Amino acid sequence: MKAVILCIGSEKICGDSLGPIVGSKLTAKYSVDAYVYGTVERPINRQNLKDYLTHVKENHKGSKIIAVDAALGAKEDIGVIKVVEGGLYPGGVAKKEEKVGDIGIMGIVNNYEKNFLKQLLNVELAFVENMAEKIALALKMCV
Repeated sequence: MKAVILCIGSEKICGDSLGPIVGSKLTAKYSVDAYVYGTVERPINRQNLKDYLTHVKENHKGSKIIAVDAALGAKEDIGVIKVVEGGLYPGGVAKKEEKVGDIGIMGIVNNYEKNFLKQLLNVELAFVENMAEKIALALKMCV
């Protein structure tokens, strides 16, 4: 059974574009053997996350779900890619709602501060692209 990879984020905010960039790399560059949702052209965001989750539950029963998202963290963790069992809480998408995925992959793009939007806007695209490449390549080798 193929895995499902949900790449969450907004292509409109540089620091939040990690997920969609990973999704685009997985589909266009690496052609992974998995169902990939969330690309730069068709991002998964606050408005459509629930629709994607419903689609996945109805059409991919029994598949492992890997969720990819950008995150803010401690200053010393910037650039770290964290893999966690049990999925993740999509930051700006579904706060205080249920976790998404069986496995979560979070790229720490900047340090956490109260004004998280400013922190997400203040991230260089090359940094996000580099991190997205590492995640996409790792997923290509694992699925």
